[in-house]
Amino acid sequence: MSDWKSHLRPAEQEVLDEVQAWATQRSGPLGKAVLLAGRPFEKAFDAVPESFRETLAQGIHRALLAVRSASEATFSRQGVLDRISARIGLDVGTEPEQLFRADVRDLDRFARDSLTFHRRAAAMQGAAAGVSGLFGLLADVPVLYALLCRCILEVATCYGFPVQGPAEEAHMLKILDLGHFLEDDRRRLGLAELEGLQDMIREGIPLKDLERLALAKGLQALSRQLAAGLVRRKAAQAVVLVGGLVGAGVNHQLVADVGTVAWQAYRRRFVVELAHRRLARATRTLVDTPAGGPRAAASPEISPEDQV
Repeated sequence: MSDWKSHLRPAEQEVLDEVQAWATQRSGPLGKAVLLAGRPFEKAFDAVPESFRETLAQGIHRALLAVRSASEATFSRQGVLDRISARIGLDVGTEPEQLFRADVRDLDRFARDSLTFHRRAAAMQGAAAGVSGLFGLLADVPVLYALLCRCILEVATCYGFPVQGPAEEAHMLKILDLGHFLEDDRRRLGLAELEGLQDMIREGIPLKDLERLALAKGLQALSRQLAAGLVRRKAAQAVVLVGGLVGAGVNHQLVADVGTVAWQAYRRRFVVELAHRRLARATRTLVDTPAGGPRAAASPEISPEDQV
């Protein structure tokens, strides 16, 4: 069986290379500044009253549960598909599966527009909330996490992937987790885990009952972890930025970071899925070819109707 990468078109190989380059790049000046400024607050978070930490974690937990239980209600999937159809000139209809006939670069442009919209919305929301001090986070959390989850859902839909089911929920939560933390080593390790999860989903390996239970229980632990990361960002940005810019700046950057992880993760998943579909089709063609008959080519340069 040939390597799946040989079934990528040039533009798709470029996308895969871009994702790999992003995954291995080091944090920029702003990211390093926030990371350094936030380190003193790692221990300080432990000194925050337990009641506050638990209240913040519960707020995040409720936001995550709300998205889990009603993900389709948090955004209009059909609205996203209609906008994509109008933008790229391909009638997707009601089936995200049709997006696998689109050019990945067209989908990239739409996904970037979605990220820009959510970053601006987060900045406006953060500024309007007038976040001031740690306790100001409590009012900010529900809307902020609704924006974060909506952003991931839109990007997933943009590339034709579902957003429901235990495996997809785990994928989404992993993206949320990775987007909160700025350490280069942690990001590379987390992305490797995310790629492994994508491979498992593509191969149809179901989550075991134990893994489903762990996912449900893990929401509590993840909520506490995200609370710590959010507090560190807010405290760090208070050092790096000033006054009323804190709420807008932190929310904008957090949505940018989570959204970028989602964008890179789903565009990689898209081109890998395309390559494996072509490989499977080429393999079936070879198997079905009569002995002595013409050998089917396994070239990725296929006609538009055979895109998937």
